[in-house]
Amino acid sequence: MKLSKSFLFLSLFLSVPFSVFGQALVNHAIHQDYLSVRALGMGNAFTAVSDDYSTMFYNPAGLAALKSGTINMFINGGISGSFLELFNDVKNVGGANETEKNQNMSNLIQSKYDSDYFSRLGLGAIWARPRWAVAIIPLDFELNMSIHQGVGPTVNVEGNQTTTIAYSYGRHVKWHEKHAWSWGATVKGMYRGYVAKNVSATELAANPEFFKGSDAKEGLGIDADISLMFEPKYENGFMSVVAPTFVMAVRNLADLGFKQNMHFFNKESTEPPAAGRRLDFGSKWQLPSWKIFTVRGMVDVRDIGHKYWNYMKGLHVGAEFEWNISRWWRGGWRVGLNQGYWTAGFTGKILTFMLDLATWGEEVGTMDKTTENRRYMFAASLDF
Repeated sequence: MKLSKSFLFLSLFLSVPFSVFGQALVNHAIHQDYLSVRALGMGNAFTAVSDDYSTMFYNPAGLAALKSGTINMFINGGISGSFLELFNDVKNVGGANETEKNQNMSNLIQSKYDSDYFSRLGLGAIWARPRWAVAIIPLDFELNMSIHQGVGPTVNVEGNQTTTIAYSYGRHVKWHEKHAWSWGATVKGMYRGYVAKNVSATELAANPEFFKGSDAKEGLGIDADISLMFEPKYENGFMSVVAPTFVMAVRNLADLGFKQNMHFFNKESTEPPAAGRRLDFGSKWQLPSWKIFTVRGMVDVRDIGHKYWNYMKGLHVGAEFEWNISRWWRGGWRVGLNQGYWTAGFTGKILTFMLDLATWGEEVGTMDKTTENRRYMFAASLDF
């Protein structure tokens, strides 16, 4: 499939003029291939949570603690507040002649200096059972843009489209007669298309929807995530009440990059950037269930080893308040801090239909200047 055809679906869905792709870094944000909307609502502090299908991508050892199986078929989408406004403004720029149109476009881009934009679209299915899980995610597309002063008014754009097939396995090990230990691994194959480019106001004025397949990088990568989970057991005292769980996880263990190129998008494409090896530590503190309610708190330090990591970007804190009236009617509310910015989320499930909503702040600034990008995301799924 040509890259232009592959992204046509996304352009129709998101109204994106794909002239804004190419070869430059947008910001110092840390990209995550799989995102759980439930996790985002509680600060993306999810490493030690092991009670749903998403654990295969955050903590595969958690599959050993999974109590029942589920099949989740989902579509999700995310956006920053002014994303659609930007593209609408770019499309509607006009002028009596080429010179006037170029000037109008330049004025528009200058009026949006130091602005950042985000969108995400995903589609897939995960089948999880106690001890194992399988995922097929054909579409996981993220678009990030920032507007800065370059040689002239410039839009910097970076896009990732990743197709993933993964298998996870986790099980308990008897390292201690009293405390519970588990290990797990996720083996994943990922085919990535990557495009990035600096686009000048003059280029946008000439053709706001211009896109070349030759801008794309692509490749296939095989990698693995591994994790170790520790659940200490106490008969009395404070620790027996909060029932803590501790997890250490390594994502993209081999970090071999995307070296096998099948040239689906571009016959001349080269290798996209590697995902990068990362180390995560997480803990969960859960109070005893009361009637239909469950309350838990989480603290994570994630993405250690990423080239843009610092302590603030790695810190994630969250709390979850779940209610479960019956197997077919349940939900929850969430709050948290993601990289120092507040988050909130909601889940509602009736029969097999489940809706997850979240808002969070993402750190997109450089190492010297912090910048929040407020984002919103939903996931609609059939959960059996």
